[in-house]
Amino acid sequence: MKEIVVRPERCLGCRSCEIACAVEHSNSKSLFGAVAEKPVPRKRVYIEFVPEYAISIPMVCHHCEDAPCVSVCPTGALSQDEVTGVVTHNPEACIGCWTCASVCNYGMIGRNKEERIAIKCDQCPDLKVPACVAACPTGALEYGESFRDIPREENLLPGTPACAGCGGLLALRHALKALGEKVVIVNAAGCFTLLAIYPLTPFKSSWLYTAMASAPAGAQGVRDALDILMEKGRLDPEEDLKVLVLTGDGSAYDMGLSSTSGAIYRNLDFYYLCYDNEAYGNTGFQKSGATPRGSKTATTPPGSRQPEGSLLPKKDLFEIWRSHRPPYLATVSPAYPIDLINKFRKAEQYRGPKLFISLAPCPTGWGTETSMSVEMATLAVETGVWALKEAIYGEVSHTLVPKKFKPVEEYLCCQERFAHLFWPERQEEVLREIQARVDEYWRGWKEQEQ
Repeated sequence: MKEIVVRPERCLGCRSCEIACAVEHSNSKSLFGAVAEKPVPRKRVYIEFVPEYAISIPMVCHHCEDAPCVSVCPTGALSQDEVTGVVTHNPEACIGCWTCASVCNYGMIGRNKEERIAIKCDQCPDLKVPACVAACPTGALEYGESFRDIPREENLLPGTPACAGCGGLLALRHALKALGEKVVIVNAAGCFTLLAIYPLTPFKSSWLYTAMASAPAGAQGVRDALDILMEKGRLDPEEDLKVLVLTGDGSAYDMGLSSTSGAIYRNLDFYYLCYDNEAYGNTGFQKSGATPRGSKTATTPPGSRQPEGSLLPKKDLFEIWRSHRPPYLATVSPAYPIDLINKFRKAEQYRGPKLFISLAPCPTGWGTETSMSVEMATLAVETGVWALKEAIYGEVSHTLVPKKFKPVEEYLCCQERFAHLFWPERQEEVLREIQARVDEYWRGWKEQEQ
């Protein structure tokens, strides 16, 4: 199921969407022809200006799951597709009673008083992408998988000891929605060691704690035990469990790298989720192999001799793992749950290592408000700092590429760990270096695509 997603912070109020919608629903399908038509073609999307906040918001039909407009229509002029969820309108059956308009909570059903029929969004069934989305110059309207496709079952229960606003916890929550209950979690020492403290646990599934460097080895033991039990007939294949290694970046990028390399080399059938908060977060936010250039950590404090913080760039763990050519490898983000869940579902078809690296905004270590974690994860993608991609047996493809990248500064300036790059003096050379590294990555990708 796909739907139109609104990002109001990107809207310029240019009304290109309104014009494109009206033209698409005209007889001529052209701007100049539509202007001359009688009656004038009507739009199905509206731009509403909110003066209190001085912003414009695109208003589109939600094609509600319960769709009250469909249930109250006396003639059946409105119906909902069971597969796509799109609510469509049959003008020939419409009597213009406006009952549907009166029950729409969003005011998205218009009234064509000349023809006495209701008008509403149909998501442009003849187009691959709705006209309003294609016309939007800033990406304020996007067309993609629906949030309704996210499973409602929770396999990670609330009330954990994790820090408020933990981005890694949100990523794990969505991952477990995709994996289900039949999972054994092999947890390397790190922040998430605190999740299951005897006798309490937030997991519906099994959980095994290991040392920081040996989680993949622990996963090997669990996987072997399950396979042996099934081979001997002591475990029904229907009761088989998925094995998920769960680590922070300290284990994934540094201490457990050799163990992971061995597991990938042996083609161990397991999942690996790294929640990457770019430091050793559980022990005071010390520098790790994932710490980016310029970041302040407990072991790279900015000072007179080293004003820029961390001197070294972040390791490229994606490429390190990709060199092993595992069946499936992907980066994910808690700000893009549909992308995350789709990748986990896609990985199910492969036997062998299925590896995921999730950016994990950390309010405690990054110096951000707890309410900003999703916003920070979104900015990381929109500035190009965090590329959403996947590799199948080493072949890379990007799953989301912003139409226009924001300056990296917009991502850095929101975080206290980078504050020294802006105050008391701007460190222009370091800022240019960070931006240049991001630009170089995307320039190289575009050259490969060509």
